[in-house]
Amino acid sequence: MNESLVAIPPDVAEPEVLRRFLLRLVEELDSVLGFRGNDSLVRQSDLSQTSEGLDSARVTLSSLSEELTTLSDLVREITEESEVGADSLQAQISDLESRLSSAESTIASHTAELANHETRIAALEAAS
Repeated sequence: MNESLVAIPPDVAEPEVLRRFLLRLVEELDSVLGFRGNDSLVRQSDLSQTSEGLDSARVTLSSLSEELTTLSDLVREITEESEVGADSLQAQISDLESRLSSAESTIASHTAELANHETRIAALEAAS
């Protein structure tokens, strides 16, 4: 069943009824033709441009998504490498701390021996 966009009033002799009818008719024609005063309504050409814009945005979004995945993988690799490097450095630091502790113990031992020898030398010098 075809439906009219604008129903013609039964009495167009009244100026107010005719004016409202003509305004409504102009509004419907503007809508159908894609214009509404100075404002553009949605037209088929606008829809195709919007569709093309959306397709372009999808391609860009897909490309950015791939780039993000690549960068994420790179960050993960660098993090893993730095963790391995950090573990290696930590092992080296532990080894150096152990050597330092051993050297400090040796120095303390030699210092005690030196003090003992100095005491004996002083005692021998005093006895002579």
